[in-house]
Amino acid sequence: MDNPLSGRYFISMDEETQAAMEMMGKSAEDFGYLEFTPEGAFAMLFKNPMEDSGQTINGTYVVEDGVATLTAVADGEAVAMKATVDGDKITMDFSGDGSSLTTYEKAGNKPPVIDEPGESGEIKHELMCEVKVAVTLPETGWCVERNSPVSTIPQLTLYNVPSLKRKGMFPPGIEIKVREDKAFLGKTVTGDKSVENLTTIANKTIGGVEMTGISYYYNLNPESSIGWNSIDYIGVMDDFRAVSVIISGNIDSDVRDAILDSIAFSVPEPQPKMVSAEHLGVTVSATIPAKGWCADSQPAHSPVPRLYLYNAPDPQRRDPISCPEINIAIEDDVLAFNTKYAMSTMGEMQDVSGKTIGGIEMTGRTLKPYAGMHQQYADINRFEYIGKTVNDRAVCVQVTNLDPDNDLVKTILGSITFVIA
Repeated sequence: MDNPLSGRYFISMDEETQAAMEMMGKSAEDFGYLEFTPEGAFAMLFKNPMEDSGQTINGTYVVEDGVATLTAVADGEAVAMKATVDGDKITMDFSGDGSSLTTYEKAGNKPPVIDEPGESGEIKHELMCEVKVAVTLPETGWCVERNSPVSTIPQLTLYNVPSLKRKGMFPPGIEIKVREDKAFLGKTVTGDKSVENLTTIANKTIGGVEMTGISYYYNLNPESSIGWNSIDYIGVMDDFRAVSVIISGNIDSDVRDAILDSIAFSVPEPQPKMVSAEHLGVTVSATIPAKGWCADSQPAHSPVPRLYLYNAPDPQRRDPISCPEINIAIEDDVLAFNTKYAMSTMGEMQDVSGKTIGGIEMTGRTLKPYAGMHQQYADINRFEYIGKTVNDRAVCVQVTNLDPDNDLVKTILGSITFVIA
């Protein structure tokens, strides 16, 4: 039987792995080879690419219907291996059950990787929360990945390698992310056994944002000495945006600092937000500032829809007792506001000047806690304004821990409207 195999075959690599090996001055030949003779003999060299020597196995082979059977002697025992032959490729089944397959290619079949050009000069990208980032890279030696294929979070990663094809597994680089909350950013390094030499470093201003910093060595695999140095910077841009800049691997400090100093963030001017809620055929709407305020139209502690305007960046992160707020409620009858709300937790009531809110003339009063009761409410300062809509629904606007005559509060109260269904 004529055997179609002859010559040397080397382990097959994808383009990225090949490029990474080329950067280290290595190639597929440094992993060993499979060599066949037309007479039916073969030799297999197993080799660590970082070492000069390896282990050789010799034996015989036959090919039938595209399947090669290799028989060799290892440690005094006969070992049989199967391989699938496909033109100039051969796929070895070292496990015998298909769970460990390795493909080899004939020598000279794969040319060197052709690099895509890197990037230099000003790089721009849009991150989360409408934040745009611009950064300037050196003329050579850097490439850019916009939005990692393994992450759903928009990010900009700058790699200190000439081409993305040569970034390998753990390339040196600078990663820039923006999230809605600082807690989502950076690495959770506390208690991570792979983190070594964790140190707090000096704050740094990047792109106009004051950031705290830590440095550490991330020892991914102690046995094979796989790891890298890392510097993490995390900062808060405003009430609802946080940013992280993470530097991994060994990057020339002068080049690194020049890149960090070139970073600029662009944040759109926040716009006021209109919010609304509907109950008993009445829709109430209000406009709140874009920064520092939020709204909730169906809070968990309320059995009916009402519109809460909180002087806080997020309803879930406010103080439920002391948070300044404006609460707009609608009921069937004015009496409800004297029993269900006021008398349940509040004591002394005092009339104050009324207001016209949303086109409705409302009476005013202040409320104080009962002496010695509900001490958690002792510091509450609340104004209530009560009136009726044209369809005889009762409306109550509560202003808590805010001055109703403050210019900003007056603007919010002046934006309130009531629409009858």
